Parts: sequence; structure tokens; C-alpha cells
Amino acid sequence: MVDKKLCLFLHVFKSFLFLFFGIRYGTQGHPTRVAAVCSMASGGVVPTDDEQATGLEREVLMATRKGLDPYNISSGTKEDPKLVPSITHKRNIGCICEEDNNAVIWFLLHKGETQRCPNCGTHYKAGSPPVSRHRLSHISSPET
Repeated sequence: MVDKKLCLFLHVFKSFLFLFFGIRYGTQGHPTRVAAVCSMASGGVVPTDDEQATGLEREVLMATRKGLDPYNISSGTKEDPKLVPSITHKRNIGCICEEDNNAVIWFLLHKGETQRCPNCGTHYKAGSPPVSRHRLSHISSPET
């Protein structure tokens, strides 16, 4: 049976060796294994969203700045209802209300009328189908 004092000694000795050689290894000009702390901001200033956004996130930011609705998401108020494309005079639609909700609230939407979701209060309006639902480059438009 291994003595507890011996185990403790070996543990402390291993820690000492790691600490000594780890620091020594890092100070001899070799690449260190310790992550370097660096600032992503240049000039001591925190970059804005516009400065650091790239790819799809940047496209969405720029489209929103121009007043476009890149994902066809409107506010859903009575003055600015969410537009639902419909080719008939009425359409059944479902509202999830909250993103983590499992129940769908179904109701009938008549063309030209604004209908309010009875659960969350979001307003919807049926209209003619849009030519292009999305205005982002990674999604091809229906005419292509």
C-alpha cells in the first residue's frame, strides 16, 4: 500500500516541476502554452457593431439601416401589421407568440382585414404574395 505522505510528496513535486519548467520554457524564447492576453480594439476604443460585423450579419445590419426588412419581419402593430401572403380570400395562420412556446394559436385571416392574435396581440394582414420574400444575397429570388 502506498503511503499517503509519499503520494502527497509526489503530487507537490509534480506541481513544482510543472511550474518551474513551464515558466522556464516560456521565458527562453520558445512558444509558450499560455494564451496571450490581447485587445481586439485598436487604439483603446471598443469597435462598434458596424466595424466588426462580417458576412450575413453585416448584410442584415446594412439592410436594416437602409430601411429594408431583410427577413420580412415587421413590427406586428395595428399600424404596421405583419403581412401574410395569400392567393385566396381567407387563410388559416398560426402564431407561436413566444419563441419557446410549444402551442400554436390558429385563427382565420381574411384578405384586406387586419386580424389580431388573441393570445399575444400581434396584428396580421393578408395580402397578395410578394415577388421576393427575402432581400439577402445568400437566398435566391423566385425569378432565378
